[in-house]
Amino acid sequence: MPKGNMEDETKTKIIYARLENPINWNSLDGKLTKNIFLILTSREEEGNQIKVVKKITNFSKKCDEIKGLDELSTEKNIEDYITKILLD
Repeated sequence: MPKGNMEDETKTKIIYARLENPINWNSLDGKLTKNIFLILTSREEEGNQIKVVKKITNFSKKCDEIKGLDELSTEKNIEDYITKILLD
């Protein structure tokens, strides 16, 4: 889960990518990585990175919810699903 800071932005941004060919990202469970979340925040909102990482980590531990994300095909459905994860 890469993270970074943006100089001019004030809102936290999350970019999601689903890989067609999973890669080895040295995960703790030894599984290949298929879903990638990039978290960008301004320096003023840097504390949001930890909150977002926690929510995504907790979400990723739930097999049914990850499968639900994998089944979505439109950008709008994926955006709505991820927004729901972050608001819960």
